[in-house]
Amino acid sequence: MLEDARAQVFDALRIEVVHRFARKVVRNLQVHDIPLCAWVKLLSVGLGKQDFIQLLFNSHGAQMFPEKGAEAT
Repeated sequence: MLEDARAQVFDALRIEVVHRFARKVVRNLQVHDIPLCAWVKLLSVGLGKQDFIQLLFNSHGAQMFPEKGAEAT
């Protein structure tokens, strides 16, 4: 997918939810920071277009949810 994004094979990537894109904040931001963000829009079905700040906050929430569940268990 990243190779196709770099090659500009598509101009938008639709994801169901942010945590299915990548489970860790660092990974989501690394992918977003690739020139991918220059020509590929990242769209979440429930949350719409994900810019850097939205992706940061949504990724943080996605990362914290499983960690909190593991602590409770």
